Amino acid sequence: MEENSDLAHIFSSNVVPKPIERLQRQRAAISAVRKLTLEILGQIFKLVLPDCLDRAARFQLIDLCLVSKSWCDAARQTPSLWRGIRVEYADVSYDKIVAWYGRSGSTLRTLEVIPPDIDDECMELDDCQSPNDELRQLLTFGPTINHLSIKCSSGQCFTNFTFGWIWGDNVSLPEPRPWDSIRSFNFTLTGRWEESAVNPDEPGDSGFMWIPPAVVSLQINLPDSSVAFPFDNGVAPPDMRIHLAEAWTLDTLTSFSISCNWGGPHILEIVKHCKNVETLTIDFKNSDLPDSRAAVMKQLSRVGLSLAKLRTLRLRQVSPSTAGKFFRVLKAPVLAQLDISFGEVKIWQGKKFDDELGRLVQQSSTAFRSLNLRLHNVSLPPDDLSDTLSALPSITHLTLDEVGLVNHGRKDIFSVLREAVKYFPRIGVIEILNTPTKSASPSSIPSLLGLWKKPLNGQPALNRLRSFTATFKDTKEAGSQSHNVDETEIVQELRRSGLLVNVGPIGAA
Repeated sequence: MEENSDLAHIFSSNVVPKPIERLQRQRAAISAVRKLTLEILGQIFKLVLPDCLDRAARFQLIDLCLVSKSWCDAARQTPSLWRGIRVEYADVSYDKIVAWYGRSGSTLRTLEVIPPDIDDECMELDDCQSPNDELRQLLTFGPTINHLSIKCSSGQCFTNFTFGWIWGDNVSLPEPRPWDSIRSFNFTLTGRWEESAVNPDEPGDSGFMWIPPAVVSLQINLPDSSVAFPFDNGVAPPDMRIHLAEAWTLDTLTSFSISCNWGGPHILEIVKHCKNVETLTIDFKNSDLPDSRAAVMKQLSRVGLSLAKLRTLRLRQVSPSTAGKFFRVLKAPVLAQLDISFGEVKIWQGKKFDDELGRLVQQSSTAFRSLNLRLHNVSLPPDDLSDTLSALPSITHLTLDEVGLVNHGRKDIFSVLREAVKYFPRIGVIEILNTPTKSASPSSIPSLLGLWKKPLNGQPALNRLRSFTATFKDTKEAGSQSHNVDETEIVQELRRSGLLVNVGPIGAA
């Protein structure tokens, strides 16, 4: 059989190939991969690479461009591949970054700057490692940047980084500079806290003053208390203050995130100034809020923590009692998404949590038409889970992620849900994810889903359900059981009716 002359270009040498090699090459030549459009190839590249490319990932993208002309064209015609850069201070090159961003078109660009790995904290400008002429040039003359992420060892380090070129020789430059147009800013402090010495009447002394002026999405990550206060046994002094609200205008934010385990009133003192925030994320890192005797709690108990535009609230590494304290003062009339990831909960003490969450819902009942609720990383008694869910009649999307039961006897999560769904009749999506089979037996699923066909005690239940997903931690044990559930009559009937039902081991969701 003569070789097809159209395939001659795919042979890599003059050595006569073996028949099997010829067959493999011919199959490769007519592979469906060659028929993929440039747009699809570009989307595949986006799945392979991270959103923000460090040095290694940038070389990977260049390697993809070197595979063939069509792959190169696909990469260059996908601007979002070129919009994110992660770089160390010492490697910042104005010319190289501008050239890279030149391929990003009109996409929203991201720049993440990693600080030098140094042990000594810088205090004076001459000793600081953060100032970088190339980076300053980029943020003064370069292309617009939407998101900037930066780490500094201290507030003074950040001040050193910004002061000289914001208020120094470059003050007469026409605006806006890239720095002035940054809309999203992630600021991480890694070293000892020095703001205690700042005069509250002089906010210009605070490093927070140098946050870019146009920011509407702000993320502040503060160091662990053991690092921030090494000379105070890792405990924040009683008179310590975070001067963010005094140094910068928080009511312009639509999204705010803070990570802090210093305890005390600091988080509440900051959040109460975020009047227009729509998305709020608080990582308590297993710390607590003040008790009801503290001045800030007394004030907020009277007037409330009013966040009239808040739609999404995420609490991270939080205890039930701390979450309850927060709910007690919060007023959020349009809250639509509540995502709670618990921290180190040794013993569930959720009575106050249930009561305060119910009070939050009642206060917001006029606008609480639908609620997307996620609970993550907690084990609790079945009655407490039922009490928590029954307090939220507006749930339309429920996710229980790594939620287990303790002291549950014969009950499991699915039987608890079967009894509780009557309290939230508009539920449309149920996700039970990464759950231990000792707390949620797959064999109980048909009984729960059966309510879609036969209401419980005449009460409407699951008649609006569109999607049901269950995955399990104990993959080996759950595998055969989930297969049996797939074959049950009710599951097959639900699927024929258009309901999405996915039952499988961990990672199947």
